[in-house]
Amino acid sequence: MLAPRERAKYQGYFLAVFGISSVIGPLIGGLFAGAPSILFITGWRWVFLINIPIGIIALAMVLRFLHLPKRSINRLVRIDWWGATTVIIAVAPLLLVAEQGRDWGWASGGAIACYIAGGLGIIAFIISEKLMGDDALIPLKLFKSSTFSVATVLGVLVGFGMFGAISTVPLYLQLVKGSTPTESGFQLLPMILGLMIASIVSGQLISRTGRYKIFPILGTGLMSLGFLVFTTLKADTNYWVLAGAMLLVGLGLGQMMQTLTIASQNAVGPRDIGVATSSSTFFRQVGGTLGVAVIFSVVFGVVGSGIQTAFSKTATLRSALDAALNPSVA
Repeated sequence: MLAPRERAKYQGYFLAVFGISSVIGPLIGGLFAGAPSILFITGWRWVFLINIPIGIIALAMVLRFLHLPKRSINRLVRIDWWGATTVIIAVAPLLLVAEQGRDWGWASGGAIACYIAGGLGIIAFIISEKLMGDDALIPLKLFKSSTFSVATVLGVLVGFGMFGAISTVPLYLQLVKGSTPTESGFQLLPMILGLMIASIVSGQLISRTGRYKIFPILGTGLMSLGFLVFTTLKADTNYWVLAGAMLLVGLGLGQMMQTLTIASQNAVGPRDIGVATSSSTFFRQVGGTLGVAVIFSVVFGVVGSGIQTAFSKTATLRSALDAALNPSVA
């Protein structure tokens, strides 16, 4: 629908909306969770119900405004049912073990079964995509382009970092800083601000100059710096240190998301632009799901043993103090 030069500007708008929606979710979720009831329904249930009116409005807008020209197809088009099936078989077990591995044990029978099922699913997916050729869900020929391959890998990492941060930072704010769900949502605003500014500004600059290589490099650097600051957080860390880190992460994400999509689109032929775009989104979502599953698995695995050790040390210290202060008791 748009010329390559104009595409960057509109991708900036689209992905700014996507990113803001993703980050603002905890804010709205906090407001829902803090409300006893909304329209006679328990507040937290609106986390799910809110999608119904949004979906209806989106459907109405598509039916009203999206009028694409009809094109005649001179060849038989095959639907890649095998590709859709095998990609589910490949991804679902790996996501399951990423989430449940902490409870099952990473070398347990269930975990090993998931590894095997996921591996077989990946092999089956590759075979089915090769057999489907140009009609494949994700044509393998796209990966012959190094630009597309690198953009795909970076997209997985972006999703991993983005959704991992969105999921864990509110927990830090609530459990460590004592913020309410609503307050923690508002405290995520620096990330929203950074993402919105970077998405729109980088989209405008790409549209005017036609160059985008610098943005993934700069975005990766800013996002890495933000996560580096995250690793230094302690219970007494000032909120503004966290706010600065969130701003850096938002600025990094905003420069990377639409730039990686544009790079994927420009790396393929005109007829493959649609599948390149959907593939970029798919791998970003896979990375996001993996990010949430893996990070929470690690966090709860470490936090559980850490709390137990801390209480053990506290109990030992308390016993020593009691013995010192009350020799008769000892």
